[in-house]
Amino acid sequence: MVQMNKELVNRQIDDWIDRLNQLYDKFDDWVAAIPHDRTKRETLKQPLEPRMRQFHVAARSVPTYTIFSGKQRVSFVPAALWVPGTNGRVNITTNHKQYILVDGANGDNGSKWYLVMDDFDHPLAPFGKKEFLGLLAEGE
Repeated sequence: MVQMNKELVNRQIDDWIDRLNQLYDKFDDWVAAIPHDRTKRETLKQPLEPRMRQFHVAARSVPTYTIFSGKQRVSFVPAALWVPGTNGRVNITTNHKQYILVDGANGDNGSKWYLVMDDFDHPLAPFGKKEFLGLLAEGE
């Protein structure tokens, strides 16, 4: 078992930021072929999570992603890295609803993004281009 320490926490945050940027790069590819007004990448200070407090690791700037299409807006905002059973959580806000996106990958296997569903039998649904475009079409 790996001993948790300040250096490992910082590496995990670096990995989190890298995985978020890779996800947003996919979004850029997906929106290139559809009509939209603009996308915006920004950063915000990550929430100070208990593991960060434990090892005195300062909050860092994490990337966010927003796409605007007509009156529609979909925003992806990282919520937490250390969520039991996941490798990070991103909150999704549209004009009409909020969603949760989690990375279900373990370790160094890249990311496997899932939408959290309101379904006891199937609580997670794979998240890809189809689901992303569905969020943009919501409310049209």
